[in-house]
Amino acid sequence: MYLYDWKIFCEHTCIIVCLYGVGWKIVGGKPYYEYSVAKSEGFYSISKKFGVTQAEIQEANPQTKNGLKEGEHLLIPKKNTQGVMHKVQKSETLFSLKQKYGLTYDDLYEANPSLKTR
Repeated sequence: MYLYDWKIFCEHTCIIVCLYGVGWKIVGGKPYYEYSVAKSEGFYSISKKFGVTQAEIQEANPQTKNGLKEGEHLLIPKKNTQGVMHKVQKSETLFSLKQKYGLTYDDLYEANPSLKTR
C-alpha cells in the first residue's frame, strides 16, 4: 500500500517528528536552529513547529520586529534535540504531517522505524 492511499494511518499513535533538514549552530554559547522562513509563514506557526514561544523567536532575531519575510534566516532557540512528540489525530496522514512539519517521508521513517511495517 502506498502512503498516499492511507486515509488514517495510526489514529492516536504518537510519533516523533524530528526536525531534519534544519541546520543548527552555537551562538553565545547557546544552541540555535537555523531556519529559513517559508512563504506565508508567521511567528505562530514557526513557534509551534519548534516548540518555543513567539517571544523567544523575536528575542533571538531582533531584525524581525517589523515582521517576517519569505526566505529570511532565523535563529530558533534549540530546546529539544530529539524531535517533537506528536499525537496523531483521526484525520491526519503521513502526508499532512510531513507538510505541517516541513519533513520528507524518509525523515518520518528515520525517526519512527515502526511506520515502515504498517
